[in-house]
Amino acid sequence: SEVVREELNKKRIFEEYIKTGKLSDEDWKFCDKIDWHPVDKLPLKEEFVKKLEQAKKEAPIRFDSVDEFFETIK
Repeated sequence: SEVVREELNKKRIFEEYIKTGKLSDEDWKFCDKIDWHPVDKLPLKEEFVKKLEQAKKEAPIRFDSVDEFFETIK
């Protein structure tokens, strides 16, 4: 079926990406078509996980409007 072919192709691309760190033009087209990239399958780096955990503990910043948000990033 098409789903199985897609999954097998993703597996092949992922394994090739792990070995070489590169994608062929054909593989790029496939990845763009299905909105997927082999990096999506890699585990998160430990430092990033720590930052995410820290961010969860912080109080969220609230804005009353989009304009207020954009004022803070100027």
